[in-house]
Amino acid sequence: MTAPAPSGVLYGLIADATVWPLFFPPSVHVEQLDFDGTRERLRMWAVAGDRISSWVSHRRLDVGQRRVEFRQERPSAPVETMTGLWTVEPLGDGSRVTLGHALAFTVVGDAPADAAWT
Repeated sequence: MTAPAPSGVLYGLIADATVWPLFFPPSVHVEQLDFDGTRERLRMWAVAGDRISSWVSHRRLDVGQRRVEFRQERPSAPVETMTGLWTVEPLGDGSRVTLGHALAFTVVGDAPADAAWT
């Protein structure tokens, strides 16, 4: 998506996952478990369908490249693995935000219905 905001501001909103419940509707709560300035672990809760799911994510933040890589350590079923990448690129009057993870997950037993739900 594109947004009429500076890339640094948008990156800051993505990088600080503890504020996600304020502007990212599926998010309910995010707790930072560990952080060393570049790598962090988060416990996340979000509405998924008609239930609240919780998982632990590892993230690597690269402020210079405005990238956040993530990997779920303990996904919530039916998700078996989930990885992805947020990127923020400056454009003329704003920024492009990309979230890539549509092909970087697996579900238990490769069940088509669970993959579609995920």
